[in-house]
Amino acid sequence: MRSQLNQALRRYPGSSLVINIPGTEEGGDPIAVELKGKHMNELRKISAQVQLALRLIPGREDVRDGLGDVRYDVKLQSRREAMDVYGISQDHLALQGRYIMTDNDIGDYAIGKGEEDLEIRLSTVFPSRQGSVGGPIRADELRMIQLFSSEQGVISGRSVRNTEESVGPFSILSITHTGKERSVTVYSQAKGRTTGEILAGLKQK
Repeated sequence: MRSQLNQALRRYPGSSLVINIPGTEEGGDPIAVELKGKHMNELRKISAQVQLALRLIPGREDVRDGLGDVRYDVKLQSRREAMDVYGISQDHLALQGRYIMTDNDIGDYAIGKGEEDLEIRLSTVFPSRQGSVGGPIRADELRMIQLFSSEQGVISGRSVRNTEESVGPFSILSITHTGKERSVTVYSQAKGRTTGEILAGLKQK
């Protein structure tokens, strides 16, 4: 896992990585990944990436860092000229976006005999959902989105929109230092799996 994360950190000069695995006594966090570097904004971005990777691994819970909850914002903005070319109206785009980005209640299945009806929900298939309904979890899944154009059929969603990504702000009071460097630590609990199994899953990310 260390070699994989160090390789990712090479894009951020001045950053370094320390991985700590504390004891599993009650109240402790068996998984702690410490990120060190000079630039806090870059550390925050890397922390968000590590947290996302951990959340996709079965058996982990309560993933967080010392800066508080990460707010990863993605803004999708339509391109009016491109929409005119493909014959997609704002209302049609909004309707397609609702069906693609969320899970939609399309009805109920009546079981009868006094039992509660089953909800029927529909959503687009995204790998990160692992078979469950819902919108995309990973930012890269936005590139998979396709739209329907009355003029040209199925098109890539990127043909008619721009994507702006950002990470939410953090409090200056939550910044810690290790030596002379700023640091951020990502924590996680393990449930139903060993720490080694979860770290092995993180290494594959």
